[in-house]
Order: sequence, then structure tokens, then C-alpha cells
Amino acid sequence: MSNLNLLFNKSYFSEFNDDEFKENNSEIINTTFSKPGRLYEELSKYCTHHFRMKTAYPGLLVGTGYAHEAFIPGDESSEGSNNTNCVKLGFSFDYVTGMPYIPGSSVKGMLRSCFKKEGVVSEILDKYKGPVSDLEKDIFENGKDIFFDAVIVKGNEQCLIVGKDYITPHTKGDTKEPNPLLMLKVVPDVVFEFRFRLNDYETEKGTKVSANDKAKLFMELLEIFGIGAKTNVGYGMLKKHVDR
Repeated sequence: MSNLNLLFNKSYFSEFNDDEFKENNSEIINTTFSKPGRLYEELSKYCTHHFRMKTAYPGLLVGTGYAHEAFIPGDESSEGSNNTNCVKLGFSFDYVTGMPYIPGSSVKGMLRSCFKKEGVVSEILDKYKGPVSDLEKDIFENGKDIFFDAVIVKGNEQCLIVGKDYITPHTKGDTKEPNPLLMLKVVPDVVFEFRFRLNDYETEKGTKVSANDKAKLFMELLEIFGIGAKTNVGYGMLKKHVDR
């Protein structure tokens, strides 16, 4: 497997020409994933709960807000934004393994945002009758529960993990000359493992939410709301996955 982080964030702009960008893109999207490495297995020792989820069509966008461009003053050929084969948007690749991943901070932030939908949380935790806000503070502010990075454990049927896609921003009121931007995505049917270190929550009145209940809640929220960028147009949707 290629180290995609090294390729995408270090050597991608070693040459500023169309053929080089095409070659880099081809290497990225044709990289296959066979099995988790030893590092993934070592991290599992620190987790109390984990579950696996598979990406749905059209895929998952992570790290698109990061900058991905290079410009050398005085050298117009280095301006990647002028080349249609240059990936314009950033992407989240793990520094060590080089694989796409979902940072633990993103998992935590997404799940906390779901607590604004108190009715959804209460419906999933039907046995919990306490205030959702109290449970939210226990999970996200007390520091006892830990959110690890979500990592890939299986590619799609062809063992592929990354593909190309386009986004076309429009200037307000002007749709005559669209400028599609090339970006990367995690392709559908890639399996991520979400990992946590969770603790039971119990109030003074004896109301309890077990660590298992929290894990179930997180899995349900991820399936309902998805994660990553552009979930409002279908990206980032996940399905529960059980290895057979």
C-alpha cells in the first residue's frame, strides 16, 4: 500500500504539470487496502467499545476544509487552481499509516451536535428518563469518555478506498460558467471501525446509562445523521456492518 498522506500532502506538488497530477491521482485512487496493520490492533487494546459501519453512496468526505494547493511566486505553472486535474480540496489522511481516517475530535463533535435533537436521543435511550443535557455533560465534558479516531478496516469489493468526485461552487447569481473542483472521497462500501473508551453514567437518583447504552446510542446517531462534510446532500451516510 502507498502512504497516501505522504503522496497527497508532501510529494503531490513536486511537479506542476498536467501529467504529474494525473499520475498522482491515479496512484491515490488505485491504492488498495488489504487488512489492518499492527498499529490498529495495538490501539484496540485501549478501547472498551467498538463497532463497524460501512459507507453508503455517494461516499464520505473528510478534511475537505483543509488547504491543498501550492504556489511559487513568479511561477504561474505552480498555481494548481488553474489545472483541472489538480485536487483542489484537502483530505484527512492519517500521518502514520497514510490511510483515510475520521479524527476522534470529529466523531466527538458530530455526536455532541446530535444532542441538540433531544427527542431523538431520548427515543434511542428509551429507558433513560433523566435530562438529556445532564447526560451530554457527562459524556462530552467530564473527560471520562474517550473518542478514538475511526479507522478503515476493510475496503470495498475491489479493496479500493478512495475515489474522485467534483464539487461545483457558483458565484451568487452566476451559473453560466461553472468551475468544477476535483476532490477526493472515501468510496461506498468501505468499512470503518469506531472506537471508544466509555464509562457507565449514574445520577444521584439512580438513573443509569451504561457504557453499552452509550455505544448503542452513538451507533444509532451515526446511522441517522452521518458524518463528515455535505451530509445535507447525501455524503457521509453510514450503514451498520457485521463481518460474516
